[in-house]
Amino acid sequence: DELDTLMKGLCYISKLNSKECFYYEEPQNDANPNKHPFVFDIKHPFLLVNIGSGISILHVESESSYRRITGTSIGGGTFLGLCCLLTGCSSYDEAIQLASEGDSTKVDKLVKDIYGGDYERFGLPGHIVASRKLRNQSQSNYLEMDDLLESSTSTSNSSNLIPPTTSDDIEQLQDLFNNNNARQSTKQTNSTAVSNLTC
Repeated sequence: DELDTLMKGLCYISKLNSKECFYYEEPQNDANPNKHPFVFDIKHPFLLVNIGSGISILHVESESSYRRITGTSIGGGTFLGLCCLLTGCSSYDEAIQLASEGDSTKVDKLVKDIYGGDYERFGLPGHIVASRKLRNQSQSNYLEMDDLLESSTSTSNSSNLIPPTTSDDIEQLQDLFNNNNARQSTKQTNSTAVSNLTC
């Protein structure tokens, strides 16, 4: 079973090879992202977000007890499928390479496109994305494939450390479930151990 194997692997790493896991202290800093090893001292319960073709969110109560509380079909498979449909590329590496040559601002509508600059009332800088793929709908036949893919791989904080844009939505979903679990339980669910962790 995939999820049983995931749990066994996580326990193995935490006990025997903790240096395998790391996190970025400042993931928005493309020039110097500050990669750090993660000291894996598991405290139960916690949420584990497994990102594959789709997404599963697990509530882990102990090494041998967990349950899948929710998930979403929008994951890595969605990203790759859209890239292939939009551009005809055939692999993840090809999509990332093409995206690195594009400019997402030619495709995405920015805050400044709507408000003429920063939206100061809500603290939204003009350069952040208001809506994906909405700019120049009338000129959609003239969009470059690399620009479309850059729009699909850049995150809301303009960091390329975590492609694709679906990662923004996944993190939001994880935070919502963590906050809900914290309210419903006398023990606060630990999500910090998994939310920005890579193993």
